[in-house]
Amino acid sequence: MSQWLALVVEDDGPVANVYTEALRVAGYEPEVVGNGRDALSRISLTVPTLILLDLHLPDVMGDEILTAVRADPRLVDTRVFLVTADHLLAEQLREQATLVLLKPVSFAQLRDMAVRFRPGR
Repeated sequence: MSQWLALVVEDDGPVANVYTEALRVAGYEPEVVGNGRDALSRISLTVPTLILLDLHLPDVMGDEILTAVRADPRLVDTRVFLVTADHLLAEQLREQATLVLLKPVSFAQLRDMAVRFRPGR
């Protein structure tokens, strides 16, 4: 089991499954959260190494989650990958994110980027 928690915040189940497996292969322990409210709750209880964040979510939008993450001193080292088809919003948030990946994101692309941004690299 990895010491690196990866929180996958994605409301599309099949897409979340692909992301989860790519992160597992990259050495992370992935956990899926399907809406923004649950993501904020989970983030308040954990310190993920990586958050894979869709921007368009039920309940609370991804940009609000990103703002909360960046305002939390516990999460200063947490890497945040925005994964979205909304290139305009992603561009506005680029400076707050570790990485922006525009959908569709392939298994190999996510796996390789997750490896590249592992702690200690």
